[in-house]
Amino acid sequence: MKSQKTKQKALELYINNISTEKIAKEVNVSRDSIEKWVKKFGWKEIREKSIQKSAEKSTDKFSKIIDNQLEIGHLAQEELKRRLKEDSINIKDPDLIRIMSHNLEVVRPKSQNFNFTKNETNVNLELAKMLNATREGEGL
Repeated sequence: MKSQKTKQKALELYINNISTEKIAKEVNVSRDSIEKWVKKFGWKEIREKSIQKSAEKSTDKFSKIIDNQLEIGHLAQEELKRRLKEDSINIKDPDLIRIMSHNLEVVRPKSQNFNFTKNETNVNLELAKMLNATREGEGL
């Protein structure tokens, strides 16, 4: 009979999706024993619950990241609107969003994450001024 420590180690490996063959080698028991433990102790269900929990945690973390990034984008948009208002430039929200999106696509390398910096706000301000000047010149 194998120790509880051996079974616990085998379960940890099984939860981490290690094959029963590799688990058997790692804990020095037969593959048949590992497969019996899987059935006898309900390891499949334990692994599925563990995977589900992990997926839920990842989803929660991802949702929080997205929420934070949206808030940062909103704050950057509000800061840009404030600065444009100071310069008496009237830009509609859809144009402002296009300007900020342009900044993310063109000014920022693809490898960087979605955080607006003070420098990017200045770039956005310049783009907004150019758009406003173009529209005024076209009589829009």
